[in-house]
Amino acid sequence: MAYQILLTRAAEKGLDALPRPLFLRVKRELLALAENPYPVDCKALKGKHKGLHRVRLGDYRIIYEVKATQLVIVVVKIGTRGGAYRE
Repeated sequence: MAYQILLTRAAEKGLDALPRPLFLRVKRELLALAENPYPVDCKALKGKHKGLHRVRLGDYRIIYEVKATQLVIVVVKIGTRGGAYRE
């Protein structure tokens, strides 16, 4: 069963700022997350980001939260490794 993908405003801004080839790669990854929100390469975050997961795409990260009871994935942030974890 496919999950619905929702983007926060910060995630939308991060997605809009990506170069075209990387945008397409992120889009493919988001569609894959809709089918499987816990892929092999996903990692649960700790500390102040507890409850969030991340998928790595080279130097970029997709930070997201899975709401399994509602079948929703909320993408919190998309950005470079250094900037994705900042608030």
